[in-house]
Amino acid sequence: MQIRKLFNRKKVKYELLDATNYNPSIEEIKDFITKWNLNFPIDRWWRNKHKVAFNSPIHREVSFLDMRLEWEEEKLFERIYEGEDSKYELNSGDYINVEKDERTQEQKDKDTLEEFKSIDLSQYNEK
Repeated sequence: MQIRKLFNRKKVKYELLDATNYNPSIEEIKDFITKWNLNFPIDRWWRNKHKVAFNSPIHREVSFLDMRLEWEEEKLFERIYEGEDSKYELNSGDYINVEKDERTQEQKDKDTLEEFKSIDLSQYNEK
């Protein structure tokens, strides 16, 4: 049994399957599907949006990072176009309401270094 920590979430247990004589029961299949969708809700959102079947070749080609970026973009534009604080005027060119960053370049660099130091790179080492 392998235990991995994904994206700063709690550790999840995955069992390695011996596929030679493996015949899962319907309950095991339902349990796997339920756990997958609870652990990876953005994956389910992406598959529903694009009408892609679970574990299909197209599904296996797309990375979780690509799915997450697409989800974040979707949520960003939902806030822009449907949010109460959005005051978009057609053809104004001001379609993203972001706060201006008043920090100096030196402060931005320092903050970036501090953020990088806080990342635990050992969780990405498969060796």
